[in-house]
Amino acid sequence: MLAAAVAALPWFFDVVGIATDVRTWLIETFGLGLVIVAAVLLAWAVTAWLYKGEERLRFWRRILGYPFLGLFAWGALGLNSADWTVAGVALRDVTLGGEIGHAIVTGWVNVLVWIASGAVALALLAPHSSLMALRYSGRGIAYAWA
Repeated sequence: MLAAAVAALPWFFDVVGIATDVRTWLIETFGLGLVIVAAVLLAWAVTAWLYKGEERLRFWRRILGYPFLGLFAWGALGLNSADWTVAGVALRDVTLGGEIGHAIVTGWVNVLVWIASGAVALALLAPHSSLMALRYSGRGIAYAWA
């Protein structure tokens, strides 16, 4: 009975048209940010698989750092309006990050949050390297300015 109902769907609904509309909406709204969301989910899965109980601090730093890195990357895609077409959607009209990626970097408050998300991701995912960069950046600026 269920199989007959599923088989009858194409006669009552334009399944291909609906699927095309959904695909277009996804690309316009999320852009290539869908790849970033998938990468963050994959990174979470790999982290959960690698850190099974030991090194809890490193585990939580990574679990919390990946979304901030994803937000920063998605915002970077929102800055780029490439002349590409994906599935009939002109990305020059909606940016590579889609409408969400563009919204992440629209307005000065959003840009500050976007930059802060990159700094938080760096501090969480590479704490020693970011501390060294922060510690020696003053000396580097003084040397370059002199």
